[in-house]
Amino acid sequence: MAIRITVQSNRLPAVAAKLPAAANIVLERHGREMEATAKRLVPVDTGALRDSIAWEMTGETSGQLVAGQEYAGYVEFGTRHAAAQPYIRPAFEQQRPEIEAAFRRIQELIG
Repeated sequence: MAIRITVQSNRLPAVAAKLPAAANIVLERHGREMEATAKRLVPVDTGALRDSIAWEMTGETSGQLVAGQEYAGYVEFGTRHAAAQPYIRPAFEQQRPEIEAAFRRIQELIG
């Protein structure tokens, strides 16, 4: 006589539904930290570049750190006449380990 046991989890749809909200919370929190760090690191002359730095959520699970002044890239990457003064990349690199750890914790929760 054969015995068959079927195990089914009904939690998967509920867990999947919560993932975008969890990712949004992680990105929003760490995005705001990146914004604050970039504003501390950016060189200030008039303050226009610092004031143009902002974190924006671009979707439910995505966001971007933006420096809106037209010369923002020249400051970040430098030119042939001026050395680079990075502020966006260092802000991201400071938050990267925490963002990765937060997403690892979410992944561990869902297995």
